[in-house]
Amino acid sequence: MAVVKMNKMALLGLADDKIRILTRLMELGIVEINNIEIDDKFANLFTKQVDEVEISDLDGKINTLTRSLSVISKYDVRKKPMFKVRTDINIHDYRQVIFKRHEVLAKCREIMTVNDDIISLKNDINRSNSTITNLIPWEHLPFSLDYSGTKRTVLYKGTFPVIANIAAIQKEIADEKMLLELNVINEDAEQIYAAVVIFRENEKESLQYLKRNGFSVINFSQFSGSVTENVERIKQEIIELRETILQKESVLEEYARILNEIEIVFDYYSVRKDMEIAHKDIAKSKRVFMLEGWIPEEIVEKTIKELNETWSVDVVVREAYEDEEFPVMLKNGFIGDATEGITAMYSLPNCREADPNTVMAPFYMLFFGLMLSDAGYGLVMALACGFIYLKVKLEESTRRFIKLMMLSGVATIFWGALFGSWFGNFIPILLGDSTRDIAIWFDPVKDPEYLLMWSLLFGVIHVFVGLGMKAYNFIRRKKYLDALFDVVFWYVFFTGAILLVLPVVPGVPATLAEN
Repeated sequence: MAVVKMNKMALLGLADDKIRILTRLMELGIVEINNIEIDDKFANLFTKQVDEVEISDLDGKINTLTRSLSVISKYDVRKKPMFKVRTDINIHDYRQVIFKRHEVLAKCREIMTVNDDIISLKNDINRSNSTITNLIPWEHLPFSLDYSGTKRTVLYKGTFPVIANIAAIQKEIADEKMLLELNVINEDAEQIYAAVVIFRENEKESLQYLKRNGFSVINFSQFSGSVTENVERIKQEIIELRETILQKESVLEEYARILNEIEIVFDYYSVRKDMEIAHKDIAKSKRVFMLEGWIPEEIVEKTIKELNETWSVDVVVREAYEDEEFPVMLKNGFIGDATEGITAMYSLPNCREADPNTVMAPFYMLFFGLMLSDAGYGLVMALACGFIYLKVKLEESTRRFIKLMMLSGVATIFWGALFGSWFGNFIPILLGDSTRDIAIWFDPVKDPEYLLMWSLLFGVIHVFVGLGMKAYNFIRRKKYLDALFDVVFWYVFFTGAILLVLPVVPGVPATLAEN
């Protein structure tokens, strides 16, 4: 019920073996490296340096790999598992992929180039569609789009806001005998599309008058021919662009075949980066390096033996000092392991406290089952989660969650059977008597106050057990007065309070309250 005991390990090794030793420790996943403090008298021998250039280079490679993974994952045709899991790979295949990692990186850059081309082509399609949308209102224009007028006249194409009074503007033009002609081509919910013919000798004054009335000139100088001709041409260009996109997407589909290799190289460079960052905690000289870290006590001998057999190292291990904090590592049995994810989600216990999972897990499952309390649903949940737990390959966190749901399903069956609930009232209906009571204990629908009484009792037990764990932690640390004042007195207070309110709790027999 306690966290795993950790020992402090100091290792001295040859500088040439540093990468291999760090890689092995990382593979084992059992050592947390700490920042080593260099004594002043050794400051001229050992240094702690991080190669920022190397880290920056690794960041660039990781970014390229990440972006390429996000691109070609859409074209991955591999069968997706029900639950996300890491892919297993043997060491031989792994080394083959790492050997050609530069080639994989080059392909990733090609992937990004192709993807950038696709994005650019899609932007071109969007611009073309927008152009078509802008041209459609002018489909009844009796001139070609590039027509600008004659020797004596200028043709302007533009828009008025929909609130403009075109009839009044045309009347004013006629009354004032202005040298221009205003023709409405089209109109929608936002704008009025108009073609205006202006005599060149009065062009400036006429334009000023039109702009005062909300006229905005539209320039179609990039087009030639009629609106219909241009729309058809642009639509054909869009078809060609889409065909090009399909061709480039087929290239990405081919690259999706090496998705697994890209993932392996991504992991390789991610580990490389972590190792480079770890160098800030490692002291090194020209010939040797030193590191310190925490290692579980139960595997100390095995780890030291492997390190000594493989490399020339000197390893020193000691127990943690009484006031020294060490990393928290939990180790529980079948039931306690199921709730480790919930504990980690809130806060892990202190390294010298009891692990609450073994005690908490039964309460979690029993309370879950009490709230759902239908044996039929619990049976379905327990069988489904049990099948997944036993037959499906799962990540560790997912495996714990599925186990928790499986055990909670068993607890639900227990409470459902006690309360006589099997898919609601299904069994009595199936037996032809919907009023039949099949509860082993009692029916909470008929006796809700009785259920409330027992629920309160379970809650009190839960609180008392939690206080007991608090007392246990104090006693382990020899803080006996803390246990007395912070736990025992609370027991007395809660017990007195319970006895005080017991007579008014619904469902409690009067004789029990009096006693």
